[in-house]
Amino acid sequence: MSSLQDYFLAIDGKIKGHMLEIASLHDLRVKFTGYYIENNSRTGSFSPQPFYLTYKEYREECPYEDVTHVRYFFELTKGDEKHVATVHLGAPDFYDIHFSIEELVGGVEIRDPEHTHLSDFDLLMSYVKTKFS
Repeated sequence: MSSLQDYFLAIDGKIKGHMLEIASLHDLRVKFTGYYIENNSRTGSFSPQPFYLTYKEYREECPYEDVTHVRYFFELTKGDEKHVATVHLGAPDFYDIHFSIEELVGGVEIRDPEHTHLSDFDLLMSYVKTKFS
């Protein structure tokens, strides 16, 4: 991969699919609430929140910007309990993927986005178990 944008486009469906699998394994509902996509060299300060539902929306608003940071937002619910999980991709080392659910934060390295496995998301699964136990 030559850029974060290429990596993001290659792994996007896998990330969403693995989140569905994690939710199913833990009897949770999951809703993708959007992306926070930016070029770190041209942004202000915003609280973490989704701004775009699709990559196309981002490109329509910022057609020539480099992508240096992508954050996915997923709402996980079980009964009345609700938590927001995020998955972060960032340059310059875009092979590092970071997961968070509130104060629980960690990361893994995934070199080949075409061959990700649910086991690559074991850390995130442990966070889900902690939050929904």
